[in-house]
Amino acid sequence: MSTTVRVPVKASIWDWVMRIGAYSNLTVADHEKIDLWRSGSENPTMRQISYMSKKLSVPFGYFFLKEPVDDTPQVFAHRTIANANLAKPSRDLVDTVFSMQSIQDWARQDSRDNDYAQLSYVGSCSIATITAQQLAHRIRQVLGLDER
Repeated sequence: MSTTVRVPVKASIWDWVMRIGAYSNLTVADHEKIDLWRSGSENPTMRQISYMSKKLSVPFGYFFLKEPVDDTPQVFAHRTIANANLAKPSRDLVDTVFSMQSIQDWARQDSRDNDYAQLSYVGSCSIATITAQQLAHRIRQVLGLDER
């Protein structure tokens, strides 16, 4: 016979995952359960935490942290519009950036492991000395694409 394991999750963690997660995916019943768990009158099971993790699009491990963390990728610290910081990126965008960074890391390591030659166009332009239009033109040339 299996035993149901209930795990306490801090109210501050619930508040945080609700703030950073896909809040709109939750049903009224989900909100009611979370209210019970936040109050401490009941603890969620591992299966319920897994369910909420998927519904909120928040990593499962976040529910077991001692305190919330800023999981915004560093790349967003340097992104502005007219020198104004951008609003908090969506969970989907954060996950996409993490995924792309992981792929970049793998590709970088794979090229080192296999002694691939560096491509001549990588790092050939500096944003300090070239406009966006010039860069786009250069990319089209390298890729052999038609000009618009």
